Amino acid sequence: MIDLLDSTNVITRMFNSGKYDDMYNYCKNLLEKIPNDMVALQNICLSLIYLKKYEESIVYCDKVLEIKNSDIYALKNKIYALENLKQYEQVLKLCKQILSKNSRDIWALNSMGLSLNELNRHQEALEYYEKSLEIDLDDVTALMNKAISHSHLGNYKDAIDYYYKAQTIDSSLKDASIVKSQLF
Repeated sequence: MIDLLDSTNVITRMFNSGKYDDMYNYCKNLLEKIPNDMVALQNICLSLIYLKKYEESIVYCDKVLEIKNSDIYALKNKIYALENLKQYEQVLKLCKQILSKNSRDIWALNSMGLSLNELNRHQEALEYYEKSLEIDLDDVTALMNKAISHSHLGNYKDAIDYYYKAQTIDSSLKDASIVKSQLF
């Protein structure tokens, strides 16, 4: 039987219904009772991200990381917040931290590539997308971003090929068609 009053279930219901303010307040109340409650800390981070309060989210991610310095959930939430704050050098450091524990983390590989693209380091970004594609040939994120990197480098034929591959896997990628036609 599911305990509807269990904090994890309450938070999940709030998250699924998009009640991020309520989720934040509920987690704050949990922290008043138990200041190091990991479920509350992690979900405060998440609620603040959805509320677009990225700086505040980072504060709570750091609290989680003080308790458990390699908490993947907190690292990924912090990366997401930092990306939104355009702090790409910091993102690279955190991605490296994740990849030092798991070199096959596709999410971290793609985030690394995205940040390198934002820093106009497109050739380096390609390396991370390639690593991701070695793990999953159908990684649409890596394919699309590899196309973008090639486009920035002036490798238009390669860019078109990667856009085509991405569209073959996910036909809903309408933007890929537009960009491909512009590259032609």
